Amino acid sequence: MFDTLEVVELAADLTPESLRSTLDDVLAELSERVAPTSMARERLLPVHDSLRPLFPDGGLVRGRVHGCAGSGGTTVAMAMARDAVVAGAWMAVVDVDTFGVEAASELGVALERVVRVDTGSSGCVPSDDDVVDRDGSTADSGRRWLEVMAAAVDGFDIVLTAVPAVWRTPEGARRATAGLRSLAARLQQRGSIMIVVGPTGAVPIDVSVRASSTWEGLGHGHGVISRRQLRAQTTGRRQPNPASCELELIAAGQRLELRALPDAGAERATGPDLRLAV
Repeated sequence: MFDTLEVVELAADLTPESLRSTLDDVLAELSERVAPTSMARERLLPVHDSLRPLFPDGGLVRGRVHGCAGSGGTTVAMAMARDAVVAGAWMAVVDVDTFGVEAASELGVALERVVRVDTGSSGCVPSDDDVVDRDGSTADSGRRWLEVMAAAVDGFDIVLTAVPAVWRTPEGARRATAGLRSLAARLQQRGSIMIVVGPTGAVPIDVSVRASSTWEGLGHGHGVISRRQLRAQTTGRRQPNPASCELELIAAGQRLELRALPDAGAERATGPDLRLAV
């Protein structure tokens, strides 16, 4: 159903140099399979037509951080990256537990240009000892995530990630400020795009996407999903005027397609049952 998806599990005791070397090795391997594109110098990366109302610039602007929250956040995040990856962009997925390989493939994400990295940071539940070490430095889990993210934005067009729990506490947010500012500066310098799924914590967000989701076809403990409808809205410091759109996921052969809903009263398109949740 899909091509190779690289999975890299990074041990907690790896040094920053080892982390960067590991990602560099994966990039070198991928570069032999993926033809160079002219996209590298373009300011905008394309998005699906149904999502364009959310972005006044007409696409994803390089150097910006996007947050995707809500019940449809992961799906919309994958949809945002889809067209760019299909066109030749490379994407790293760092610590996103809700990123489903089959779901991404059905949505049309070109998995041969996706690298999945697990640092073990996303599931860490913060405690007083986890947030700050005795010397005042950030916790190991958060520091490891920053190191991996720095390496990822160096080599990938898009980085899809989830913020470690340690950066989602008031104390963690205060301690993370310097490291996150450095990451944001690196992102702008390299021209990468970061998409944060779920709570953003201390990460500064340029464009926030809130996505709600409704399902049809399920009864009380029985039934088959027949359709999924999404409503997405964007706000943020780089989005002075809020924008929104309504979408539906419909089956198209072995794929799922996004289709814009022009208005609430319009008759929706029908398609085969969707047996895989996205």
